[in-house]
This record gives sequence, C-alpha cells and structure tokens, in this order.
Amino acid sequence: VGEGPTGVALDEVRNKLYVVNRFDSDLSVVDLTDDSSVLLPLGFDPSDSKITDGRWLLYDAEGTSAHGDISCASCHVFGEMDNIAWELGSPNGTFVNPVNPLGSGFHPIKGPMATQTLKGLSNNAPFHWRGDFAVFSDFNNAFVALQGRQNPIAPALMTDFEEFVQTLITTPNPNRNIDDTMPISFNGGDPARGEQLFSTGGLFQVIGVSECVDCHILPTGARGTVIPPINVEGTQDMVVPHLRNLHKKTGFDPKSPQTKRGFGFLHDGTFADLRTYFKNFPVFTFNDDTERIDVEAFMMCFGGGPHPATGAQWTMDGTNGQARVDTLVAEADLGVIGLIAKGRDGSGQMRGYAYLGSGLWRPDRAAEPDTDLPTLAATAGPGTELTFTAVLPGEEFRLGVDRDDDGFLDRDERDVSADPDDPLSTPATVVGASVFANAPGPALWMTGQNPTRSLSRMGYSLGRTGPARIEVFDIAGRRVQTLVNNPAAAAGRFESVWDLRDSRGRQVSSGTYFVRLSTPQGTTGKRVVVLR
Repeated sequence: VGEGPTGVALDEVRNKLYVVNRFDSDLSVVDLTDDSSVLLPLGFDPSDSKITDGRWLLYDAEGTSAHGDISCASCHVFGEMDNIAWELGSPNGTFVNPVNPLGSGFHPIKGPMATQTLKGLSNNAPFHWRGDFAVFSDFNNAFVALQGRQNPIAPALMTDFEEFVQTLITTPNPNRNIDDTMPISFNGGDPARGEQLFSTGGLFQVIGVSECVDCHILPTGARGTVIPPINVEGTQDMVVPHLRNLHKKTGFDPKSPQTKRGFGFLHDGTFADLRTYFKNFPVFTFNDDTERIDVEAFMMCFGGGPHPATGAQWTMDGTNGQARVDTLVAEADLGVIGLIAKGRDGSGQMRGYAYLGSGLWRPDRAAEPDTDLPTLAATAGPGTELTFTAVLPGEEFRLGVDRDDDGFLDRDERDVSADPDDPLSTPATVVGASVFANAPGPALWMTGQNPTRSLSRMGYSLGRTGPARIEVFDIAGRRVQTLVNNPAAAAGRFESVWDLRDSRGRQVSSGTYFVRLSTPQGTTGKRVVVLR
C-alpha cells in the first residue's frame, strides 16, 4: 500500500482489499490471492504544505523511533487520544523548578497521566497536564526519551511538525444544536442552568477564586496558568486544562470488566463522570446533586471548537421541507460556517453550488447567474435530490464549485471534458479559453480562520477585468481599512490578507467587521470576527 493508509474495506466476494492512502491521495486495490496491488488516483489533494511537510512526524515510526515500531500517533491516534493513562516519568530525570512561585515544581516521576489530544494546541501553551512544556519544541525530547531515537529531531523539522500540529482543530461537539445553542436537557441535567452556575454560582472556594470561570475562561476553558497543588488540594503543579473535548471521555466504568474506555476524567483518568468528581473534590461547594448534574450537562455541551453545524447535511427531495437548510443558511450568514449544495439537475448532470451570503448561491457554471434557495429547492425531486452540507468557513467555494481550486468552475470543466479533480486539466488547456471571462459577478470567501486573532485571509474572484475594491467596515458602518483599490483588476482568482489593523496602522479591537468586495458587476461581502 501507499503512504498514510487510513481506511480499509474488504470485498470478500472478489477477494479484494481496498486501502485509502491519505498522504498519497490514492487507493490501493490489493488482490488477496497473490498480494499484488494496483494504485488508483483519488484526485486533487488541497492539503497545504504546512500539513504535508510536518505530518509524517506524527505517523512515521521508522523515522521517529529506534526500532521503527512506535510513533507519536501510537498514543495520539489521528492526533487524538488513546483513552489510556501512562506513567512516562523517568527516575533518572531531573527536578524542574516551579514556574509559579507558590508551586512545588516538576518532579521527574509524574505518575499516571491520561493521553491528551493534540487538536487545538494552537495558542494554548503551556503544554502537558502539568504545563511543564512551555513551547512545542519541548516535545522534541520525547523522540529520544520515549521512542528511543538516538538523536532529537532537527530543529527545522520540529518547526514543520509544530506547523502541522497547529492545523489540527478539535471536532465539533455533537451534543450542541446546529445553531450553536445547547439542548434544553442533557443526561438529566439543565445545561443552561449549569452554565449559570459555572459562571456565577460561587462553586469554587480557593483564595482569590470563587467561580469555575475564573480559571476555566470561556470559550475554550483554558487559561494557561500553572496552579500549585495547595490551591486544588492536589499532589503536584497542574496547568488549567481546556474543556473542549470532555464529551469524548465518557464511557469509563471502573466497576465493570467491560468498559468503553480505559480511563475517565481528571489528569489520571480516575473519575467515571464529572458529577462524581464534583462530589469527591473538597474545593467544590455544590449545594446538592442537582447542581452537580446541571454543571456536568453544561460541560458535556461545552463549545469553544468548530461550529457544531460543521458537517451537518440535509438532502431535499421535494417532499421533506427545508427547515434544517434555513437554519444552516442563517448560520452561514453569520460567517461561522460555509454552505454548499450538490446534486443532479433535470438532465442528469452533476451540479454544485456555493453559498455567497445574502441569499445568493453561486452555481458551478460561470455563465449562469447567481441563484437563490427557493429556485434551488424547486429543482429538488426524485432523481434530482439536492444535498446541502455545512463546511468550515472559507471552504465553501472550493468544495461547492471549484473542487481542484484551479480557478475554473467544476461544471465548466466537465462541459469541455476537462477534469474538475485535476488542476492541470482545465478548459484553458482543453479548448484554450477561460470561462471566467463570462462570469456574472464577483465572489468573496474566507480562506483563513474566522474568528481570528492574527490575520484574516480571504479569496476573491472577478469575472471581468475592471475596477475592484475590497474594504473593511466596522459594525457601525465606518470604513476601517481598504485592502484592494485597483481601477483595472484582471479577471481571475486572487487572495487578500487583512492584518487586523486600520488605515493608520493601529490594531483593531475585538468585534465584528464586514469585508466588502465591490465591482461594476456587483457587490458581495463577508463577516469577520476579531478576537483579542
């Protein structure tokens, strides 16, 4: 098989094994009668070099361990957890002085520590349960101390690894509603009341701290502060952990030989559920079990990661309505998700659409005008079903209408027998003409993180050569910055970057801003949320 095998399917009738090679973007078809195989390409891989350059350091056992039998992914499975607690301390290690003046320091014998996820590490230093790794490069020692490698990873490769890990994001919490609200009830508790208790209930009695939120700052629950053991009646210094993946730690039953997970909550996986932890930890001052259950319900519905609608779908067949799609459109108008639609039209052709906002959908044929949801919904029926999918913001244009990100729309490529999965196969190479010359209007989409703390990256396309202006406005309608002001902009696809500064070079404050692209063919915009 190829590099990065991540999916396997067995066809017992034909005696074939199918293996998806994620890194090579191909499919191995293995004939199990003689172990011969053929490779089939899976098409365009949009992965950025920040992903591909450092990804192998997570998975490659041969290059990162002494015997080629262990890698970071052995425990951090697909960048996540193995649900096991490990004692990875060393009796030959050295004591590290505390980072908190009231702390006890870091003993080389750590005790059992549950494997933590690598997802969401960006901007969440210090690392590890104890916060004893100030920067990501401190993990380099693990290649020698844990995996037996003779030498640490070269600094340049460690930088590649860090850039890759920073692209890993937490998965949406499935316990939240697709409009990013919490359910009315969860596992017998009231999440809304639990959030109130978490924020203002006075449940925590430590000098200078009375609220859970004082340490576990919303929206992620992390704070980046190392807490001395005296403050939490513990045995060693611990960093305030984030709370975004608590819903993945359920299912541990210490009283049963059959349990879904090997360990539960807390750094050593001691507790099967949070309500038991609350009851047995003396620094909490809950009045009764109802309060404990309500706070547990809130924490099981904790947000702080990607929008919970990400990945949500609805297939319209002409009989099942569009209420779910209306909800997704409302969230897309807020800029927190992207939205696409895929299906076949009345002639049997595959079609795609990207939601631009303000009720408009861009079709995957450049000569066609933008359309609206009622028009799309009217086409849905038996054989012409239309599937709507919520995607990460900024990905809707590529996933909806330009699969290989080559600047030519998918249907235009299919119309002239070009391959929409191959950026080297375009209408220009097939028939020598750019379909963008007939594009009806401009398009603007986000290509970077939104909300953002550093930069706001956006892509835009122009159907015709002519004046183009991209401006940023605050919520009061005041122009903050002009990103593009070109009286003779060429047709095509481009990128613009806003450094979150105003026209005088000053950093803008937290809040909502609006980016507007204006051309003679039309105006479109996107919402950007800035976090400080």
